[in-house]
Amino acid sequence: ISLLEAILDPSASISFALGVEGNQVAAGNFHTPKHIEEMNETLAFAHYARRARNVLRYLRKSAPIHIFESISTDDHRALARVSDIVEGKLSYQRSEITGSPTMRVACTDGGESLMEIVRKGEFSVLQQKEPASMVTIYGKPYEVPPTTSYYAPVRLHILSKKKKKDVVDFRLRIEMADNFTSQTLFDVQQ
Repeated sequence: ISLLEAILDPSASISFALGVEGNQVAAGNFHTPKHIEEMNETLAFAHYARRARNVLRYLRKSAPIHIFESISTDDHRALARVSDIVEGKLSYQRSEITGSPTMRVACTDGGESLMEIVRKGEFSVLQQKEPASMVTIYGKPYEVPPTTSYYAPVRLHILSKKKKKDVVDFRLRIEMADNFTSQTLFDVQQ
């Protein structure tokens, strides 16, 4: 992956030398390759294969590599997210986030508990849980565990509120403190 990224970097120049039994038999320089699109596809597949390996190891599964399997952009994005969670990369500091994030929350208690948190106006920990999901690797679906994301310290502001049958939908703006951090982890029972 590092070699392909270096080859595709338009500002990079790569020198190489081929030696046989200690004697240099060829040398040269690489510049931007003629078949750049094929190189980009190869690099994308290399990233996909690395992410697939990370996730499959985490799940304690194995799968043969199907180099001719069609990989959709959505499948690759989903795999990248799961791989980032496995590697502990799905975490952010305040300086890495621009703007004010928003989110939607559906409350079955009429929104009373959420309204109380907003009324207090204090910074606290926001926890978001997502159920187990599926990720497709080389065309085969695999179940990944549920996740919990922690965002702290945050303060919530209500942007809108809509009542629908037994549920109240809120659209919230999340205000992050200067020492804000977030982390997404798998919920795994050991």
